[in-house]
Amino acid sequence: RRFLRHCQLIVLCNRHLQERLTRPGQRVLILPTVPLETPSVKPRQVRGLPRLGWVGNAGNLPYLETLDGVLGELQAHHPFELIVIGPPGTQADLRTTHRYVPWDLKVDRSLGDLFDVGLMPLPDDSWTRSKCGYQIVRYQSFGLPTVASPVGIDAELIEHGVTGLLAQDEREWHDCLELLLQNPSLVNLMSSRIQSRYAERFSPESNFKRLFKALCEMVAEGRRRAKP
Repeated sequence: RRFLRHCQLIVLCNRHLQERLTRPGQRVLILPTVPLETPSVKPRQVRGLPRLGWVGNAGNLPYLETLDGVLGELQAHHPFELIVIGPPGTQADLRTTHRYVPWDLKVDRSLGDLFDVGLMPLPDDSWTRSKCGYQIVRYQSFGLPTVASPVGIDAELIEHGVTGLLAQDEREWHDCLELLLQNPSLVNLMSSRIQSRYAERFSPESNFKRLFKALCEMVAEGRRRAKP
């Protein structure tokens, strides 16, 4: 915070960090954390067994495991495949039938081929509100609708009912996932909406344009102040 007091422009990934780290009146730019490459994605057509997927590190696996009861109940009535992608040598503590895929770059570049809907459950605390929602953006880069907890920036990255669904508790998680499992055409529709919006909202080029504009405004303001 002491360092940030001297900054003319502060770039952060969410408003929670802005409230915690900056002072009123400071110039702040909120930019999403985005992948450096935007995959080439074909229109999604969900056919056959639906596939739900989660990607994360070992420290985040407990977030997914909180959905075990919901996922197991759904799986008993609406068959689907659950794909869990995480560090090599780790396993998810889930009773729900699932396939664990060790993460590597090849897997990360193939998410669109591995599942149809992304999962992003989070508890609501200061740590999770400080997260930047990268995995949601990564899902969307492949045209994958996401069901997520409305925590921090995640609630802004997803347009509820348009590009994904937000679920606050177990009942909402159950209902949101059931809706998508029963309606593959809705998954396809959300996917097409994501693809039409992604370049404008989350591409590196769009981030560069926003940053360039903010820098130009900062320089122009500095020149105005420097004039006698």
